Amino acid sequence: MNDRGLSYYSRIAPPLEQISAASTAFQQKASGAVCLSLSQTLAAKWLGPRLGDFVSRYPEVEVHINASNSPVNFAQEAVDLAIRHFDGKAPSLSVQLLYGDEVRLFCTPAYRDALDLRHPNQLLAATLIITRLYQYWDDWLSAFSSIESEARRQITALHFDQAMLAIDAAKRGQGVVLSNPLLVQEELKSGELVEPFPHRLSLNKGYYLVHPNLHDLSPSARILKDWLLQQFSQSNASDLL
Repeated sequence: MNDRGLSYYSRIAPPLEQISAASTAFQQKASGAVCLSLSQTLAAKWLGPRLGDFVSRYPEVEVHINASNSPVNFAQEAVDLAIRHFDGKAPSLSVQLLYGDEVRLFCTPAYRDALDLRHPNQLLAATLIITRLYQYWDDWLSAFSSIESEARRQITALHFDQAMLAIDAAKRGQGVVLSNPLLVQEELKSGELVEPFPHRLSLNKGYYLVHPNLHDLSPSARILKDWLLQQFSQSNASDLL
């Protein structure tokens, strides 16, 4: 390197060292952070009540929640883990089943008693709460009732784009909603919602924990992954009671 080059390097070296030091500090700080992507309803109804447990156990892990109803794009978004509701087929991802989904019917005890719900055929007098996530009323009624297609179309219905809003409508006694126990565990525990019929419609979808299979998880992401697996295991066990 000639004198001119040495002079130039002496001027740019300090800023480069500052940039390098800042980058290292940022990486060290970010190493304790983990980003989880999941739907807005799952974040509010399932994850929210449990996050305090994670924070108390792992105060050193900085958790970022990306609550979105759109599937995450790991190549374009700074997300470590995601919970997706799909069929589990994704060759580019590491996929682990958290919860095999099934559809059940829920309403308030007062709504059940007001309509004296004892058989699915009595849903002719009910209001069906329909969500984008669980558009399975025809399947459910075909499997468990003898209500004809034309009669089904005459049943009063409320439509919501988010399951969270549909569940809230059911809690207000505005009708019966199709969902799964995962999203209404708190309401079932408190007695706000009940399951008037024992009928359960299995789906070919479930909630899966996914992340790219070409990259190793950070220590913080592994901690969160293990915690999520434990929490879903407890949720599955409670559904069997």
